Amino acid sequence: MDTEQPNETTTAVHPNTNVKNNFEIMVQISEAWQIVIPIVIGVVLFIGLVGNSLVIYVTVTTQRAIKHPVHSMLVLNLAAADLIYLIASAPYQAMSNSPISLGVDSFLCPSLHFISVLTMSVGIFTMCALAWMRFMALIVPFRFQGSMMSTRTFGCIVLVVVWVISCVVSTPNLVYYRPKPDESGPNQTDRLAGICEWTDGKAADDYAIALFVITYLVPFLLVANFYFFIGREVCYLVNRPRRV
Repeated sequence: MDTEQPNETTTAVHPNTNVKNNFEIMVQISEAWQIVIPIVIGVVLFIGLVGNSLVIYVTVTTQRAIKHPVHSMLVLNLAAADLIYLIASAPYQAMSNSPISLGVDSFLCPSLHFISVLTMSVGIFTMCALAWMRFMALIVPFRFQGSMMSTRTFGCIVLVVVWVISCVVSTPNLVYYRPKPDESGPNQTDRLAGICEWTDGKAADDYAIALFVITYLVPFLLVANFYFFIGREVCYLVNRPRRV
């Protein structure tokens, strides 16, 4: 009895079909992320605006600014830098990951990245200054309270140094960031996500390394050392024998 053999031409799946299906799935995932990411950024923006605004309000309206002027100035500076960073960067990042097609001119392109790196650097260096102030207040409290380091003048000097260093660190963004040349056709604009680029690849690599060292590695080591000595001092004060 003869059995009917299946037709291989009808049962075999063409390789291009799987490729097409995978491509369609990736497109759907990409479109979903273009909706999810702006929503997440919007939530972060809202929380950041509310949180930092409350920090500024509480610091200004309470007596803490009078009792601890330098610490209060650093906290206000940190909150203000975070607010500027959120306002300047969050809308840009949201548009970069959204289906909305917008263009950035030769002024806005480097300016956005300059402000982002500037405020990020200010926040990082301010946290280093806060860690140093806490270290001095706990390790050498009497010398700290009776010195210039506890005055508003010293706080202003610290803030000026923080902003000047941050401006120097951020300046390469103004020099090298330019709008990406349009390749989609005449008189067209690329999407916001791909329109800004560094004009010098070697400079971009060198700047990335320098930025990592200046704004992450060195501050991390400084803050870690400050809080290590603070923790050691606290453990000593807690565990030292008490007089009866």
